[in-house]
Amino acid sequence: MTAAKEVTYVGSTSVFLTDFGTLEVAPSRFLSNDRVFLIDPDFASLATINGRNFAENEIAPTGDAEKFQIVTEWALKVQAPKAHAMILDLNGS
Repeated sequence: MTAAKEVTYVGSTSVFLTDFGTLEVAPSRFLSNDRVFLIDPDFASLATINGRNFAENEIAPTGDAEKFQIVTEWALKVQAPKAHAMILDLNGS
């Protein structure tokens, strides 16, 4: 047996083994580095926003090529708010 040591992470870490089980981490470049959101995927799903379901729009052709785009808007639908958490005001470094 060895004495407990402070944990150090170098580079990228995507899975943590905790007292609560295994946690998978997905960093996001859209969030600031002073907060962490804990989302249980068993209690969240993707949903389309009303009136913004899949729509196909034609756009300008190039030569003989016919072009179109598919437009939709999705949101995260929380099915059990108490299954998720957030940690705020972290050091950020």
